[in-house]
Amino acid sequence: MYDFFINIKFESVFDILLKTVAFIAIGFILIWLINIISFNRKDKEGVFNLNNRLNINYLWSQVVFIFLLTIYMVVLYFLNGAFNFKWDNFPMDKTNTYLQLLPIILLFIGSLISFYITYSALLKKLKN
Repeated sequence: MYDFFINIKFESVFDILLKTVAFIAIGFILIWLINIISFNRKDKEGVFNLNNRLNINYLWSQVVFIFLLTIYMVVLYFLNGAFNFKWDNFPMDKTNTYLQLLPIILLFIGSLISFYITYSALLKKLKN
C-alpha cells in the first residue's frame, strides 16, 4: 500500500496507467460514499426539490473530496521529501516529476472541472 499511494516512482507505463485508473476509481467511490452518507432524504421542509437537493449534496461531496485530495497531496509531498521533486527539468524518463504525479494531477483537475460543471448547471436551474 505504501508503494502504491506514497511512493511516486514508477517502473513502466503500465504502472502509471494502473495508478491513474485506480485513483479515478477511488475518487468516484469516495465521492459516491460521501454523497450517500451525507444525504438526508427526510428533509421535506426545504425550499428545494429532491433533484436540486441531490445536486447540492453532490457539490458538497465534491468539496469534501477535493479537500481530502489536497490533504493527500500535502502528505505525499512531506513523506517523499522536498528534494525528491525536481520541478525545473522535464526529462522524458522515469525521473520526470510531472509524469510521476500525473494520476493525482488528472484527478485534481477532473474534480475541479466536474465541480464547475455541476455548479454552473445547478445555478442555471435555480435562476429559472
